[in-house]
Amino acid sequence: MNFNEIFKRNINEPESVYCERIFKYKDIYSLTWHDVADILNTELHNNLSPDAYRKKAYKILKNKVDNYLEDDGQYSFIEPVQTGQFSFDEPENFYDDSNELDIFELDSIIKEKQKLKDERNQINSIFRRISREETLKEMVKDAVSLMDDKFKLTPQQVITTTTNTKAAILQLSDLHYGIEINNYWNQYNPQICCDRLSKLVDEVLVKCDKEHVNTLYLVNLGDLISGRIHTPLRINSRMDVVTQTQHITELLAQFISILANHLNIEYYDCLDNHSRVEPIKENSLDLESLSRFTGWYLKERLKDFKNVVIHCDNNFAPDIINFDVLGHRIIAVHGDKDKPQSVIQNLSLMTQQHYDLVLTSHRHHFSADEINQTLLLSNGSLMGTDDYAEKLRLNAKASQNLIIVSEENVMETLYRLVLN
Repeated sequence: MNFNEIFKRNINEPESVYCERIFKYKDIYSLTWHDVADILNTELHNNLSPDAYRKKAYKILKNKVDNYLEDDGQYSFIEPVQTGQFSFDEPENFYDDSNELDIFELDSIIKEKQKLKDERNQINSIFRRISREETLKEMVKDAVSLMDDKFKLTPQQVITTTTNTKAAILQLSDLHYGIEINNYWNQYNPQICCDRLSKLVDEVLVKCDKEHVNTLYLVNLGDLISGRIHTPLRINSRMDVVTQTQHITELLAQFISILANHLNIEYYDCLDNHSRVEPIKENSLDLESLSRFTGWYLKERLKDFKNVVIHCDNNFAPDIINFDVLGHRIIAVHGDKDKPQSVIQNLSLMTQQHYDLVLTSHRHHFSADEINQTLLLSNGSLMGTDDYAEKLRLNAKASQNLIIVSEENVMETLYRLVLN
């Protein structure tokens, strides 16, 4: 055949580069593999068959794609959650030499393969999250089953729902179960935590009876465990974080079961900072938190209590609680992401709603404020003064807030329940 200048080998052009260029020209100029062999044999002084060049072309293609999509640790696939669904098997003989795959389409093939990889990784991530969550829920059910065998929580009496013009909100936060404190102002350990919870439940029942309340909104604002986010916490903790979580969730279940024999319970909770799995805040994902076990455990453990409603899913985000009480809008957060002077404005703007009451915790001391007819109430700590607070020259009583709500007033009465 007649050769054009474009098919000639350039001066100092490497043989591999020249071969790859001619392979691409095959489809551009409608060449056959015999034409390609003639060109390359003439320019390279070879005597190879058309089939040999065809195999060489596909080998180059395969190496390029494989190198581009080299396994980076994320190119693996877990088993589907449901057998037979969403299977992504690699097509057999994708690089079979017998297939006439156009070299000119190399770039588009690489892009499509990358898209497929990204899609697979996304689906993989979803599968991992679903599988992990479902597995954890199954583990929670097993743990509850074991506890039921040892100590069954059963309703002692049926609570009748009656029309009432009052309700109560209990802020429960900053128990920091597992830590040991022994300073001039405070002593605290797991047993004292149990004693203070016992005192708290008595105080709540007395106050609710006095106020003629039959529905209690129990708002768990987090930090039920001491956690492991700081070295001093690990030093002062008596047990690992998993044991802390197991113990405090069971204590909370028993706490609610006692209240539920006298009151209808609406339970809410949110994410916090001490329950996060990763100590370094910047490396932590919100949903990787031991606090997520709490709602699952309570829902399973208290399933026989028909007057207990466990709200596991928050409307806006896992770290934001919102609910209504007797026509009043209430929003609650742990407080580690919010400043007291801006939390009302930020939450209102973020959710595009006005609130009558904002509940926070995290700072371990009682405080109250009002901004533009929105009340802000910060909860104390069940723990009391710890070593960190002592170093900052801060001291506060162990306390929790009980709010009595009427139809006319979101905070008709406020009880600061001191527990030490």
